[in-house]
Amino acid sequence: MRGILTRRAISLCLLSAWGMGNNAARGADPLASLFPKTGVLVGVYAEPKTNTPQHALGKLEQEIGRRFCLDHQYYQWQEAIPTSYEAWTVTNGRIPFVAWKPKDTNTLAPIRWSTITNGVWDEWIGSRADAFKNFGQLTLMTFHHEPENDQDTPGVTNYGTAGEYQAAFQHVVSIFRAHGVTNVVWAVVLTQPSYTNPATGGRVQADRWYPGDDVVDVIGCDGYNWYPAKTNAVWSPFSNVFSGFYAWGITRVKPLLIAEFGCLEDPGNTNGKAEWFAAIPGVLQQWPAIKDICYFNYSDPVYGWSFDTSPPALNAFATMANTSYLYPPRPVVLDFLFSTGHPQLQINGGIGSPCRIQVSDSLESSTWTTLATFTLSNSPCLWSDSNGVSSGSRRFYRCQ
Repeated sequence: MRGILTRRAISLCLLSAWGMGNNAARGADPLASLFPKTGVLVGVYAEPKTNTPQHALGKLEQEIGRRFCLDHQYYQWQEAIPTSYEAWTVTNGRIPFVAWKPKDTNTLAPIRWSTITNGVWDEWIGSRADAFKNFGQLTLMTFHHEPENDQDTPGVTNYGTAGEYQAAFQHVVSIFRAHGVTNVVWAVVLTQPSYTNPATGGRVQADRWYPGDDVVDVIGCDGYNWYPAKTNAVWSPFSNVFSGFYAWGITRVKPLLIAEFGCLEDPGNTNGKAEWFAAIPGVLQQWPAIKDICYFNYSDPVYGWSFDTSPPALNAFATMANTSYLYPPRPVVLDFLFSTGHPQLQINGGIGSPCRIQVSDSLESSTWTTLATFTLSNSPCLWSDSNGVSSGSRRFYRCQ
């Protein structure tokens, strides 16, 4: 996929290339900027344990020999997102994946979805919208992941009902849009059973919780192979865990996201976890609508999800993550800057991405001149066209 950018030399407007990368600038389609045309981006939640989040993520990347494309982080309601951590991860070539839960940061009490819809938190939501707009970097974001696990139940008041969740999701997205935020891609993230277990009227639970095509950009699912930790759990291959999600998701004609996945060691088969990882690339190639997968790298005495719980598991995960389908080339996105007559391109993308800057005088031209070829060593970086652009002329730039 390639990005194309155009600008009149005398114009003051800023237009963006479209294509993959980690910067969704003005005028760009953020979905086109996020997803590869073919292949899957691999991300992770890296449990900090006793280290900083930066150290934890760096350790995992060192173990598998590559950089993760998405960096999944979880925040409570009054945390001032985006934080300096998101700025750090962007400068290291990753896309922030922010899970924002309406849980009171101070008391840890639920903030009911109905209070969000009723406008109690509009000023706070608006301030976060402005902060993301000023941040300017492409961000994948979900409002309250796994809401089904936090609904009201008989005798227990929690966050609310499915309908109240839908309304709150719609309200948050509408405020971000009203504030002119174009760099946030919204994902709904439900649990695996919600895409398979019937609800009232024989529908699956996802039908009750889905906020609507007009506010959802990406459909996500959290799913796990719970054997042997959960009572009555059976060993479930990756394909079994997510088949119901995929079948439901493709009916919506939206990009699909596996927001969390994990596997435990099989006490009866020392290579079981490794074999589980090894099967993933083949499954994903049969499911082209899935564009992102994020591993939940967390462990406690009961749930050892970390992918490095054994040498076979670590080796298999590293092999999986480095297959070509799960490590597609990441073309960059171009922002157009202008300084004293010389067009200047701000290049954003995965560090290590190949970049070939080309220019033409027409979008339809079959002749494009290569001006520079290099590997992106930092992001963002600036490149200037030393030839300049005369007043009133028009040039088109693209990155292949």
